[in-house]
Amino acid sequence: MGFPLGSARLWWALSYYGHDRACVLDGGLRQWQAEQRAMSTDIPLVEPATFTPHVRPEWLASKEDVVAAIGQSGTVIVDCLTPELYRGSGERHLWGQRAGHIPGARNVPYLANIDPTLARVTAAERERLLASGRSLTFAARDTLADLYRDAGVTPDREVITYCGRGHAGACGLLALKLLGYERARLYDGCWSEWSADPQLPVEVGPL
Repeated sequence: MGFPLGSARLWWALSYYGHDRACVLDGGLRQWQAEQRAMSTDIPLVEPATFTPHVRPEWLASKEDVVAAIGQSGTVIVDCLTPELYRGSGERHLWGQRAGHIPGARNVPYLANIDPTLARVTAAERERLLASGRSLTFAARDTLADLYRDAGVTPDREVITYCGRGHAGACGLLALKLLGYERARLYDGCWSEWSADPQLPVEVGPL
């Protein structure tokens, strides 16, 4: 699809387990082919090796971490889902048992990392965009920096990203790491875990 959702999720997982050389191809195979770069059907021979994981807890936020972060000025929670899902209206939330978002979370939809003007597209517009074949590379760093700063996500604060199941949230985390946000991590349980616990608070309504 050209957009880093599954690839960003794998990048996060490898990074969390201590792999230092995990990268994501900006724009994916779609962009590679659009730029007429070399392609091959050869299957490379890879020597088997043993990878010893070294878990880096600073890449992961638990449900308890998120609960503790609510209302704290030093931490900002970023919801990377669409505005409809954030508000708790429009399309049905496929990964949650309740509608809405974590209280106090800022909404920076994953598509905004390509172009901030795409932050408010509808579900139908989003499907047309993904099928259009247009470039889906990340926006320039200055544009990304403005996007997150305008949402109140600044480098002096700790950041916790989340989404429905960890894909869009990993994409937002990837953008923040590109900008040099060292104190940024993913809430891996995401909305699927949060919404399933009736004791946890939920907000609905406008941005």
